[in-house]
Amino acid sequence: MSNFLNETKNEWMDRISRLYELELETVQELAEDSLEETTEHLDVLKKITPENLKDAERAAHSIKGTAASLGQQALSGAAYNVEKQLREQNLEGIEEKVKMLESTFDEFKVLVKD
Repeated sequence: MSNFLNETKNEWMDRISRLYELELETVQELAEDSLEETTEHLDVLKKITPENLKDAERAAHSIKGTAASLGQQALSGAAYNVEKQLREQNLEGIEEKVKMLESTFDEFKVLVKD
């Protein structure tokens, strides 16, 4: 159990399936696709420089939206914190927030792959 509601994978998938009226297999496919996409976005966030702030902000925004649509508020919230700080063009302590985001994502990966 890794998500904010302490749901099992089956409980989480069932909740998302009912919310969007999707087959469980489709929920699993969407979750697996989101793992790949989020990994790519995290790669951008791990290499933040003053020159790529907009790209990094968009990466955090994408993670936030994808996580929210999959009912993963903790992951969405962590991405929001990164996005907000990047929007303010403040790099102070951003590495720590990206690490927190990555840690939260790791928990989601465990849920999806369970």
